[in-house]
Amino acid sequence: MATMKDVAQLAGVSLITVSRVINSPDIVSEATRLKVEQAMEALDFMPNFAAKALAQNNTRTIYLYIPGNIGISDPFNMHLIAGVAEELSNANYLFLVKRDLEFNHRCDGAIVMGLDLSEENAFTAKIKVPFVLFGKNDLDIDCVDVDNELGAVMMADKIIANGHKKIGFIMRDTSQRYAHERLEGYKKALEKNNIPFDEKLVRYAENSEQEGYTNAYDLMTREKPTAIFCCVDLLAIGAFRAAEKLKLKIPRDISIAGFDGLIFDLIPKVPLTTVRQPVYETGRALAARLLERLKNPELPYEKKYLEPEMKWRESVGPNRHQTG
Repeated sequence: MATMKDVAQLAGVSLITVSRVINSPDIVSEATRLKVEQAMEALDFMPNFAAKALAQNNTRTIYLYIPGNIGISDPFNMHLIAGVAEELSNANYLFLVKRDLEFNHRCDGAIVMGLDLSEENAFTAKIKVPFVLFGKNDLDIDCVDVDNELGAVMMADKIIANGHKKIGFIMRDTSQRYAHERLEGYKKALEKNNIPFDEKLVRYAENSEQEGYTNAYDLMTREKPTAIFCCVDLLAIGAFRAAEKLKLKIPRDISIAGFDGLIFDLIPKVPLTTVRQPVYETGRALAARLLERLKNPELPYEKKYLEPEMKWRESVGPNRHQTG
């Protein structure tokens, strides 16, 4: 079995240089790193990361906390986990999905998502390892999030630019920040375009297709908006069904938009206009920031917000009504 000494001899470098290529490749010149990596490949040398972890008193394991009330098979979480896994595996770290806040086993750090506003302070006081939070917050901690407010402003602006002034909003009824940020973005776009905010045009719904249907049906029959902006795509799918029930054509009679762009936007016969969240990219950014924190615990805290992307499709069209 090849050793680090064998690699050093074949590559014509010192043993310390081989160690640096394995442990801190960023401080080695590219030419030297490639020479050492080629020698490793020629000798079929595999670094012993388990021994390294033991020597450094770490586990090379990261906890990914996803609350028990959030389904792991949800498309959002699948995209996020894929991004986290890609970044951690590139750095030779393992991760373990945790469904509760009891961290009974050792880990080097944690990625935390899905906290309610009421949980943030309690969690940060409890956790004893470096961590990064998925979601905007006011605490002195690292966090990465999608800019939900910006995405909602972008969407509402575009709907308004198509002549709509009476725009319904179906809000997800949750204490998690992202939904409130999207509602705030909707309000800001109205204000920017000199359209008064009307509470009667807002509905609060659980995150299900049926709740989207019920609340959109109520909006369409009571308030008769010319467009409806849904906080998440799944609610928009229900709004499509409500329009069909009322024999309203999309987008001729009612325009419908969503927010997520992960899979549900591909379901309707009329392609759904939505705001795509860069969830995979967010997962990678979360893992990358945690790895930076583990490498340098004295780094200043960073709050990083990724810009979402408009997916403009056929479900939103010009306002053809005289009023609204």
